Amino acid sequence: MSVMPQSLKTVKRKLVDRYAGPYLVKRKVGNLAYELKLPKDLALHPVFHVSLLLPHKESQLPGRHPPEPASIEVEGEEEYEVEEVLESRRYGRWKKLQYLVHWMGWGPEHDSWEDAADLANAPKVVQKFHSTHPDAPSPLNKKTKSLTVEPCSALAAQVLVDALARLLVTLGVPKIIVEWLHRKLEGRRTRLKFDDFESEPFDILSGIDQGCPLSVILYGFYNSPLINSACQKKGEIAVGSMDDVALITVGRTFAETHSKLCDFFDRPGGAREWSASHNSHFSLDKFGLLNMSRRVTDTLGPDLTLGSTTIEPSAFHRFLGVLVDSKLRFHQHVAAALGKGLVWVMALRRLARSQYGLAPALIRRLYLAVALPSTLYAVNTFITPITKPDGACRSRGSIGAVNKLSRIHREAMILITGAMRTTATDIMTAHADTLPFALIIDKLCHRATVRMCTLPPTHPLAPHIQRAAVQYVKRHRSQLHELLHTYVSADSPVRMEKMRPARYHPNTRPAARALTFDDKDLVLEEDEQWMREHKVSVYTDGSEKDGGVGASAVLVRRDNAHRRTLRLYLGPSTDYGIYEAEIVAAIMGTELLRTEKDAVNGPSVALDNKSSIDASQQISTRPSHYLTDYLLQRAAVLHVHSTEKKVRRPKLTLRWVPGHKGVKGNELADLEAKRATQGATENSSARRLPSLLCRPLPISAAKVRLTYVQALSEKATAGWRASVRGRRFLSTDPALPSPKYMKSIKSLSRRQAAVLFQLRCGHVPLHSHLHRIGRAPTPTCPRCGNAPESVLHFLLTCPAHGNARARYLSGMGRRGRDLSALLGTPDAWQPLLRYVGATRRLVHTFGDVTPQQDSRAEAEGPRCRNRASR
Repeated sequence: MSVMPQSLKTVKRKLVDRYAGPYLVKRKVGNLAYELKLPKDLALHPVFHVSLLLPHKESQLPGRHPPEPASIEVEGEEEYEVEEVLESRRYGRWKKLQYLVHWMGWGPEHDSWEDAADLANAPKVVQKFHSTHPDAPSPLNKKTKSLTVEPCSALAAQVLVDALARLLVTLGVPKIIVEWLHRKLEGRRTRLKFDDFESEPFDILSGIDQGCPLSVILYGFYNSPLINSACQKKGEIAVGSMDDVALITVGRTFAETHSKLCDFFDRPGGAREWSASHNSHFSLDKFGLLNMSRRVTDTLGPDLTLGSTTIEPSAFHRFLGVLVDSKLRFHQHVAAALGKGLVWVMALRRLARSQYGLAPALIRRLYLAVALPSTLYAVNTFITPITKPDGACRSRGSIGAVNKLSRIHREAMILITGAMRTTATDIMTAHADTLPFALIIDKLCHRATVRMCTLPPTHPLAPHIQRAAVQYVKRHRSQLHELLHTYVSADSPVRMEKMRPARYHPNTRPAARALTFDDKDLVLEEDEQWMREHKVSVYTDGSEKDGGVGASAVLVRRDNAHRRTLRLYLGPSTDYGIYEAEIVAAIMGTELLRTEKDAVNGPSVALDNKSSIDASQQISTRPSHYLTDYLLQRAAVLHVHSTEKKVRRPKLTLRWVPGHKGVKGNELADLEAKRATQGATENSSARRLPSLLCRPLPISAAKVRLTYVQALSEKATAGWRASVRGRRFLSTDPALPSPKYMKSIKSLSRRQAAVLFQLRCGHVPLHSHLHRIGRAPTPTCPRCGNAPESVLHFLLTCPAHGNARARYLSGMGRRGRDLSALLGTPDAWQPLLRYVGATRRLVHTFGDVTPQQDSRAEAEGPRCRNRASR
């Protein structure tokens, strides 16, 4: 291209070449012009006349190179355009990623290695290189991963009893248990029977009893050598449950990871040897292979060859009920969850027909208890919490997935309320007493996060949870980082109570006995009799007041007005509840009895909380069971020892007394508990308190969950009342959202509840609404033809229904002429339904909505008149 007509920024025009280039010819324009591909720094029109162009010819002289193209200015700095990435490597001590770059307009002698950070403005070129070279070092991850899911075809049906017994002994299971299991599993016989065939009895040589709860536990032991054979130092990780085992290998290339997979199967003590020795054969045709890499590519990676079987990689595979994909985006699982939820909704739809379906309360219970948990199984695995950081304009998280799954929630709300499909979701959610779908996701994820924080230190996940809670990394955050950072504080895994999977032997008898009654008057008489028969008695109570939680115990003597008291401030009401305060108060009560000389016969602690008393008789894992365990330990000490001399005492009795019913000891304990809520300054001396209560107590997991659910309810209420529809509903039902509406319609049938809801929200098959959605040619009332047929017109002003209105609504007085009172007052719903049934305006959609007693009376009316005439 000739530079003479151009105004180039040079020192002297005579010092530059007459022609610049070479430049690529893109196309021919007409007969005398060509369009060139010019650099971005040349602000020229790309079409030139042939007189200004000269064909490029390579120089035949050695060492002569074409003139260097001009650089491009980007943000005030010179840059050169990347034409192609030729190769990548890890270089230097820190293994920095570098690319061999071919520059636009430069020859191959100018190709150079550049750091990956210097190619930030050429992402498409880098992406193209990695799509064609999947095994090259990646800019996002130094290593690649290969994952295989290995299903065993045998499961518990082919467990070798002798091999299981040897393994249990090796793992330290007591010999008496191993011998009992061996006797249980040997000498079994059965027969096959189907249709008209019945086989002869034959011996069962292998397997665990199907349906036995021990089968899951025993196969976990049986499967452990396979999982333990993975060597983490070699980049192998094996995880699994029952017959599903996943092996993860880490390497720099897929060839390396596949080599490790083959070695895991074929080495001595590997998977093939375990399969042969344990009678558990692998189904190679069911194996799944995922080649996982963070590089941007759509290829699935190479195949894996195990012996004579070739396993093709897949985009996703199901493992423990979750569809895991190679990019860990979980798009396939979201689609599967959506499909599963829609199947549940279709099943519920057959039970929720508008005329003869189940009541709304039953549909709501089925949705919340069955359909929703099945749809959102492992939701904390594939849904990232939606958050909006401070100062951010947009929210982050799994917004698209939540929006897709919210379709299920909307369909369920339509079934629960009986609404038309044009009704807004927030109106249905407020009436159905459910949270918005996004808040339901938060509730489930928060519950899973709290459950992880309660894992004991011996659990394999415990150290990972603590590290993820303390450090919120900037890149490559796992789901643990997101959940712990969103829902709990950094010290929650340390401060929260720990749940032990097993507390006591099944035959353990509690060290304290419980004494409860259903009749409050009988309890008051029993308390008076107890005080007459015993010298001392202890009353305890817990209180929550002004954001604080306190507990107290008061020892009352029969013949002495002097009493002893212990008080303790547990902490804020967001971390502890009344339940924990009651158990702490009972612990302090046992301490008062232990240090009392006269409390030898019949020691008792009187509480006004039945759940705390019932918890002392349970051996299963429960919230705050560490407090109950300590209470029973103190009761056992009280049962054996005295303060000054060793004497045998009866068991501690935990008695229930009604609160605020005039029981003197309980009233005293209540006053002391309210005093304890004021703060730690009101605590009793540490020397008088049990050792457990001398240090801060762990946070209650149940209270943390309850506090969060209450916060979600408040958030949903605030969002509803701030919306346009929420403000419109203030005159009809100011209590929404609340459970009052669902409780009020319990006595109504399905059709009655549906027509009532549609009248309340205005989306009802009357001509005014049908015309608005294009289902009626005109909004005019078909009965009178004077005005649009709205809800107000249908119920209060239509002259065609004047007789029915005078018969059923006039007796209500002013409420019968107020639309908000008719639709918002439960006492007015029966006359309203009688009126709607008498008009027969909606009979084609809902049938007869007249209350059943009225319809029977109308049906029997002619018969009664005929009998009277006779």
